[in-house]
Amino acid sequence: MFGIAFGLGLGTLAGVSVGPYIFPRVTKPKDYSLDLGAKADANEDNEQERHQGAIGAEMRNLLQYTEPWTFWPDYQRVAMSNRIVEVMWPTIKVAALKEAFRQMKPILESTVFKPFPFIENIVLGTDSMRDDFPDFSKWIKDREFGVGDFPFRLGGIKAYVTSEDEVVLELPMVWGSNCKFDVGVFLRFWKFRIYVPCTIENLQFKAEARVTLRPLVDTVPCVGGVMISLLSVPHFDLSFKLGGRVDLMALPIIKETIKNVTKMVLDGMLVYPNHMSFPIMKDYGIPPPAKGALNVKLLYAEGFESTKKLYVRFDVRKSRPVFSTAQRVDVPTGKVEWGQEFNLIVDDYIQQRLKISLFADDLGWSDTLLADGELLFGTQVEEDDPDTGEPVLVDNLAEFIKAPLTEVAAEVRLWGLERQGAFAAVGGGAKSMVKGVGSMGRSLAASFKGNAGEVDAKEAHKRAAEATAAALAARQRKELGSVYIKVTFLPFFQPTFDDEEDEEDDDSASVTQSVGNLLANSINRVSLGLQRLSGKVKETARQSMDGRGGGGGGAATSNGSPTAAAGATGAAQVQEAQAKASQGCSCVVS
Repeated sequence: MFGIAFGLGLGTLAGVSVGPYIFPRVTKPKDYSLDLGAKADANEDNEQERHQGAIGAEMRNLLQYTEPWTFWPDYQRVAMSNRIVEVMWPTIKVAALKEAFRQMKPILESTVFKPFPFIENIVLGTDSMRDDFPDFSKWIKDREFGVGDFPFRLGGIKAYVTSEDEVVLELPMVWGSNCKFDVGVFLRFWKFRIYVPCTIENLQFKAEARVTLRPLVDTVPCVGGVMISLLSVPHFDLSFKLGGRVDLMALPIIKETIKNVTKMVLDGMLVYPNHMSFPIMKDYGIPPPAKGALNVKLLYAEGFESTKKLYVRFDVRKSRPVFSTAQRVDVPTGKVEWGQEFNLIVDDYIQQRLKISLFADDLGWSDTLLADGELLFGTQVEEDDPDTGEPVLVDNLAEFIKAPLTEVAAEVRLWGLERQGAFAAVGGGAKSMVKGVGSMGRSLAASFKGNAGEVDAKEAHKRAAEATAAALAARQRKELGSVYIKVTFLPFFQPTFDDEEDEEDDDSASVTQSVGNLLANSINRVSLGLQRLSGKVKETARQSMDGRGGGGGGAATSNGSPTAAAGATGAAQVQEAQAKASQGCSCVVS
């Protein structure tokens, strides 16, 4: 047994060591190294000699490694973009490696180092993936980790027009790099530490990527997110050297195994219709779904004295107001009646509220705001968490929100502006008052600037602004009247509130009781049916026994004992049927 194991290990070691030098010489390579530079695009007048005659199989096989625009005319060439990438490549590769190292450290810590404690460290080039690892510079002083000097190239671009708010692009990518990734793994077995070096270099990569920019929104940067997928499993080839000398990819079995594993992994992750999504804006630029609609019935307002017609503006969403018609004030009662109905969309119970503004219908484009008020959908109150005891903010919603589909009458008090003090003599209109405040601010600024050497111009303007704000603060608000409405909240999704938990428990208990009653009725019906079936079985058995008994008497005269045996057998069958019927009934009922 020891000889077999020793021979197998020795043969494997010899095959791995010698195989990479033998197989490339006796087998024809299946991959081709292409010149991916952009120099051929610099001279557009360079015309190649046309090939005469039929194209051979070897040249046709090379088409799969060329850019798509060479055989698909609907792909656009992107030579300018490739030149931009080539110029920016020295900085792009450095930034990409820094970001990759930053992202890989926590991933390796949670997926490699913690589950497999015998893996002490992984070193990429000369950068350790663990900060608390001892000095190992003598092991990796000559190691490299870089993507090379050759940038990737876009093999063209193709855009699709769809009926959705999206942009679909197909971007074939080709990368023939001279990269070199030196990776070292430190393994720890008891008191022994093993260093396993491996090198990945000369990566050739070709993939057909589909990039979808969706959704398109009306806020900069106008794209909510990016979806990336592959139309097929990418073609790749590389050199994977173990210990710095043995190229495992030169062995046919290893090469095909790695390709099959890559295909299996990418099929479930990136190959279309699978994809990876990356948000550009918060929540992909999509606003949260609306909570529901608020139905508002505008009844009347009272407490306002005006000779002009009055109308009401309702606001919930920004820049989406609704207006009532203009009605005159009934002078004896001081009421303005409308009797109109409106529907407004509610997105958030805390951030939004129903703002009610009362305007006088003046001549021209600018109407006078007489008063305004708000109807809150909810507020946030501070309560102690029962588990931790720490204060937390809890939503305290209005009653008409807690009780949807229920019409609730509400009185909304409206507040207006009143001028006091020195501003009472400025003038009757708001424009004249603002003009007076502005002139006061300019005079204050001039007096401040006059003090040479004490304050500069910025300080003067700052003090003038403070004086203007203090003057405007003299305008105080007072209650002018009220608007009477009826509101009904229509939820798009039925909400659940804390006050309804007891009702839900009662509902669940009643449902459980109803299900229990239904099961009991079903069992009783089944039991009754089995009892009826048992009675029919007994009656049939009795008739059969009577018939057999008469025949048995006639047979007994001629044959004797066989008839008696037949009668006994019939009686035994009847008893067995009765026992089974009674057992079946008792089992179902219990």
